[in-house]
Amino acid sequence: MMNSQPLVSVCVICFNHAEFLARSLDSILDQRTDFLFEIVVRDDCSSDESASIIRKYHAEFPDKITPIYEKRNQYSLGIQPLWPVIRKARGKYLAICEGDDFWIDTNKLQSQINYLENNLGVSVLFENAEVREFDKTGKLISKRLFNSKLASGRIEPWQIISDWITPTATVMFRKEMLPQKYWEITEFPFGDIPLILSLSESGAIHYRNRVSAVYRSHPSGMVQSTLHKLEAAEKFIAYFQQYESIFPDLGLHEAARKRKSEHYAWIIWLCFSQKEFGQGLRHLIEFLRNDPVYCIRVAIKSMVKLIERRFRKKG
Repeated sequence: MMNSQPLVSVCVICFNHAEFLARSLDSILDQRTDFLFEIVVRDDCSSDESASIIRKYHAEFPDKITPIYEKRNQYSLGIQPLWPVIRKARGKYLAICEGDDFWIDTNKLQSQINYLENNLGVSVLFENAEVREFDKTGKLISKRLFNSKLASGRIEPWQIISDWITPTATVMFRKEMLPQKYWEITEFPFGDIPLILSLSESGAIHYRNRVSAVYRSHPSGMVQSTLHKLEAAEKFIAYFQQYESIFPDLGLHEAARKRKSEHYAWIIWLCFSQKEFGQGLRHLIEFLRNDPVYCIRVAIKSMVKLIERRFRKKG
C-alpha cells in the first residue's frame, strides 16, 4: 500500500471481464499525473480468469493496486457493485472504470482534477466516450460517439433520466459530496444513475465534450444482457417511478414519464417477439394509460415501417 494519501481512487468493478480487464488496467496505469492515485479493483466472484489477472497486476503493482475478491457473487444478493469499492477508496476524488471499458486519454485524470479543483461547486464531472459495438464472436461491427449532440456545461438532473448520457468510464466525483441517501438506494440494477442523482443534491453536474474513454457494447455486457430479458426489462418501469419518489426535489417527473413510455414500447416489442401476447396486451393498456399521445405516435410509426417493409418486399 502507498505510504502517502492518494488524491484519486480509480474504482474498477469486474465480473467475467477476463477478456478485457488487462486493457482496462493498462489504460489506468498509463495515466500521467502530478499526484498519487490508487486503483481499487473488485472481482465479484467471476467464473472466468478475472481474479487471476487481478492477482498478476497486484503482484506487479502492489503499491498502486488494492484488490477485492468476493468469494460469493454479491450482486445476486442485492449489493451494488460500486459500494464495496467506494468504501475501500481513500482518495478525495473517485473515478470509475468498469472492467470491460478502458481509457484512451493518458491525461484524463490530470485534466479532470484540474477542472474540479477550479470548480469547487461541481460534485460530479463526466465526459464523452467512443462506443465500440461487438457481435457474439467479438468482431467489431460499429463505432460511434456516446453523445453526438450534448454540449459542454452544466447538466440538469432531469437530463440524466431523459437520456443515457453518462458513460460510466468517464465519471469523476468528490467523495465528500456523496450523501448518505446513496447508500440507501437498493432497488436499482445499475449504480451510475442513482450515484449521479445523489451527487446532484450536493453540487452541480458538469459535462465536457471531450472523448476520454471507450465504452464496449457487447452481448454479454450488463446492459445488453439485461434489457433483452423480459422480466428484467419490465422492472425498469418501476425504477423510473422510484426515481421520482427518491428524489422528489429534482424535477424528474416529465423525464421519468418519457423514459417509462420508451420502455413500454420496448417491452411490448419483446412480448410479441417472444410470443407473450397476454403480457404484451397488458403492457399496451398500461402504456396507453401512462402516455396516450406517445403510445399513438409509436403505433403510427410502427405501422408506417410495416407498410414500407411490405412495399419493399413486393418491389
